[in-house]
Amino acid sequence: MGKRERYEPGTFCWVDLVTSDPAGAKVFYGELFGWEASTYTMLRLDGDEVCGLYEMEPEQREQGIPPHWFSYVSVEDADATASKARELGGMVYGEAFDVLGSGRMAIIQDPTGAMIAAWQPQAHVDASRVNDVGCLTWNEL
Repeated sequence: MGKRERYEPGTFCWVDLVTSDPAGAKVFYGELFGWEASTYTMLRLDGDEVCGLYEMEPEQREQGIPPHWFSYVSVEDADATASKARELGGMVYGEAFDVLGSGRMAIIQDPTGAMIAAWQPQAHVDASRVNDVGCLTWNEL
């Protein structure tokens, strides 16, 4: 079905829910899709990692940014992708950075303001299941 062990570069591969109410979101999505929450919070369906969830920063709330889903795209080299995004008129927030041995990422904003994470996988392959009921099936800009 939707089991994945890798993603080709340029493929949407992960999504995080950035929320002002992590506890409430865990309950809501757990009941809605049957997701089980763990630390970080990694959400799983039948043991397969399907997405993440974390509390938004206070600065984001103060700016009026609403809770939202944040998409990741698989890349071969997060640093090179960040550099190219700058060349093309995009903005990169900080530099690419390591995420606890799981991978390396860069947060990129395109010239119109849309944001995405460039994800260079290491130990974390990204969503281990997609395109099934209760899993990521579509990303849209």
